[in-house]
Amino acid sequence: ARAVAWCERMNEAYPDSDTSRRMQVDLLKANPHVGDVRQALRAWADAREGGARAAVLAELADHLRAEGDQQGSLEVLAEAAEAEPTSEVLLQQLVDRYTAQGDWQSVMVWLERLAFVTEPGPLREERLRRLVEVATDYLDDPAVAARGLRALDKRTEAETRHLAHLYAQSGDVDGLE
Repeated sequence: ARAVAWCERMNEAYPDSDTSRRMQVDLLKANPHVGDVRQALRAWADAREGGARAAVLAELADHLRAEGDQQGSLEVLAEAAEAEPTSEVLLQQLVDRYTAQGDWQSVMVWLERLAFVTEPGPLREERLRRLVEVATDYLDDPAVAARGLRALDKRTEAETRHLAHLYAQSGDVDGLE
């Protein structure tokens, strides 16, 4: 308990230092009766921005998941992705976890973000095609399907026809050009 209190004093004295925060979290994980590791991780995340904030939030999400709080874990993981919106690792985790739950609306949201932050190449093409599949087969969302198809670098004839059909359905004559 005294070691945790010492870490708290160090956190106040040196708010930019991660060392005492790491020590506090590790102590709380090893001695849960001394305090709440969730609060320590949240305070640490709140004291950080960008990638550093995302990393602490991802650790908090993992902790919540290990405790059985799946929904809380997903919410914190989404916060982490908002803190570092180009993190393919975080975005892929969200896609995978929502896919496992069958929450196709959330899959589509996170998959679209993931696809558009992926560098051009085969992986981006694969993710865009998966986005089109989810938008078409699971959700009937022609606007998202069209965005995915339009972003493909190399469309097949069938994909080009599908895109033209989506444009025609929506009345988007500019997209047909």
